[in-house]
Amino acid sequence: MDQLLAMRVFRSIVDAKGFSAAAERLGTSHSTISRQLKQLEATLGVQLINRNTRRFALTAAGERYFAASVELNGRLTFDAITALYSAALAGAGIAAFTRHTVRTDLARGHLVHLLPGYSLGTRHYYALYPQTRHVAPKVRAFVDHMAEHYRER
Repeated sequence: MDQLLAMRVFRSIVDAKGFSAAAERLGTSHSTISRQLKQLEATLGVQLINRNTRRFALTAAGERYFAASVELNGRLTFDAITALYSAALAGAGIAAFTRHTVRTDLARGHLVHLLPGYSLGTRHYYALYPQTRHVAPKVRAFVDHMAEHYRER
């Protein structure tokens, strides 16, 4: 069984609040989703979801596994970007990054801009925080840092 796929299926069930919605999101059938969850539970030796025909609820083990899978997914995403950048620097292929991310390695000749006439488009970043009279200094510092970091040069 592919552990990462099983983890993705489990997270989809929880996020979608049901098997059918998760199956639709993943482009597969309800029975496939159910089978993958049963295999995951058998592999882990614990029940992750209490389910019946009308509803489901995470078990305590399911809550812990969900929290751990979200954290792992965040690390894998970060690691995947780092790995992709390292692979591009090693000449293993082509990749798309923001101009800001690659500017130093482009200037040093470590990377080459292959398609100068092509753009993936502009990305917009938003900082969302509660509206208050006084923004916390660390929030203000973070927003200012990101605005400077992603400002077009």
